Amino acid sequence: MSDLETLRGRLGLQLSDAAADLWPEAALDECLRLALAGYNRGTGSGCSLGGLDGALTTTLPAGDWDLLLYGAAGLAALTQAVGRASQFSPDRGVAESLRAWAEGQLARFQAGLGQVRLRALQASPASPHSPWEWQE
Repeated sequence: MSDLETLRGRLGLQLSDAAADLWPEAALDECLRLALAGYNRGTGSGCSLGGLDGALTTTLPAGDWDLLLYGAAGLAALTQAVGRASQFSPDRGVAESLRAWAEGQLARFQAGLGQVRLRALQASPASPHSPWEWQE
């Protein structure tokens, strides 16, 4: 089982759609792709996910898989909320609840990106600033 299949399965469970009735694999893959692109932009890295877009290996740290899922789940739920809001429905609260949950997931994703950036700065051997030469 590829890392993409593992994360796709976990994403389906988070979205209460393990049977892929609401979100087909292609839709989940797109959400994972967008979340990975956001992760890479936010952290300045070029991580890949084995099985996604022809990547043979996963370079995304395993400790950040949950973070990627927050972003992908938020994007998927937001897409579903937009679809529901654009259709007539007697229960408008469902779309609003989905949107609120999606925004919460995306906020967790953004907060996690900040933590990843801090972790990278703390682990970097390079100084985050240039040395100040003392002149008397």
